Amino acid sequence: MVITDSPVVPLFAAFGSIAMLLFVEFAGSMRDRLVEQAALVVTGAVLISLGTLVSRGVWLCTLATAVVSFLVLFSGVVSSAWRVPPPPCS
Repeated sequence: MVITDSPVVPLFAAFGSIAMLLFVEFAGSMRDRLVEQAALVVTGAVLISLGTLVSRGVWLCTLATAVVSFLVLFSGVVSSAWRVPPPPCS
């Protein structure tokens, strides 16, 4: 079965699968994990689409990479800070 003629698409799929298996840990019930995996797939598709749209110009690509990298790193810091429970009062 041929899905695509492009040799790049299977490479993206391989790296995405490895990243999802090795670098992401989903916790909770089966439904929670499924929702989180779906959110990861949608987020990845949006970021790949955005990268494709801005790939025409070097400056636009550089600016978009800086902005998206900052937002992704910042969201990781903020989301981990929200999940940490406050210390108990003594």
